[in-house]
Amino acid sequence: MHPATRVPFWALAWGPPAASVYSRTAKVHETVGDHRAAAEHYALAAIRVRAVQTGQVVR
Repeated sequence: MHPATRVPFWALAWGPPAASVYSRTAKVHETVGDHRAAAEHYALAAIRVRAVQTGQVVR
């Protein structure tokens, strides 16, 4: 996985609800071997975390 798409470990269990859902979904994809989908969901989680940290609205 590309380092820029990594989600902080704390976002997996605590953080914006959407980021937590994307992170958990990514873990499931990783477990079943779908690394492309996992990378997409990790990237979405990272976007959500950054949006909350910077006060942006993401829909």
